Amino acid sequence: MNGELAQIIALILYGNEYLSSHEKSVPELLTSHSTFQFVSDLTFEKEKSLLDNFRKSSTPVKDTHTWFSYLRKQGVQVLKLGVLNLSGDLPQHIASAFAGGSSWVLETDKRKCWRAKWRAKDQQHPQRKFWAVEYWEQSKMPVMTDFPDIETAYQDLEISITEAKIFSEKNKLGWENWFAEAIELLHNLAPVLPYHNDLLPPSNNNIRYRQLLAGATKAWVFGGMGSWNDIYFADAAQQKVYERISKSLYQAVCQSIGAVTNTKTG
Repeated sequence: MNGELAQIIALILYGNEYLSSHEKSVPELLTSHSTFQFVSDLTFEKEKSLLDNFRKSSTPVKDTHTWFSYLRKQGVQVLKLGVLNLSGDLPQHIASAFAGGSSWVLETDKRKCWRAKWRAKDQQHPQRKFWAVEYWEQSKMPVMTDFPDIETAYQDLEISITEAKIFSEKNKLGWENWFAEAIELLHNLAPVLPYHNDLLPPSNNNIRYRQLLAGATKAWVFGGMGSWNDIYFADAAQQKVYERISKSLYQAVCQSIGAVTNTKTG
């Protein structure tokens, strides 16, 4: 599972839970959530207007507790996962394997979005907190937040995983058991997320949501060396089939994650 994407999902899901209920305490994820386990420094900085350049610079927010409180004071009621409409040299299923290569953003209902910048800071940190993460507020950007409904995403994901599993079996790629586990999670009546088991707030006990997110995170096979991305076929026709399956799987995984993140539970 892409760590940058997982962290944005956590901010959205826990943030929405807090923003939708005045009875909830303000969550502090920096010190308690698995998506921040390797993060030493966190900042949230608002975008600056021309007038701000002549004022004393404001102190950036350095924890999620204060940031969530700030969002509420600004009248924000809903956070959503968005994808920037960016063009690049690399397909997204390849680019997402690199730090900063993904195009995910957190969008608010106030026509603002927050984009993360990850920076390696201390490679010798005793608790392995190697990263400093900055979230920058920007005005409305070309963002896509319309994901399919849960059932459509579920069906598309199962089809894509099954196709990848069959392709792996046929070509003896060694990924068939991995994909089989992803399919099993889609049908598990008590699914446990294979990565970041705290990604969904404890209050979200919707089995379908958990099945879909668990299957999608298991099916995230897009990394660097040694991953599903690290496969090449000398046969051009076979390579073309592999690339089509990979793109289809990546899209289905992302659509599933987006569906879970942006669909209100009830």
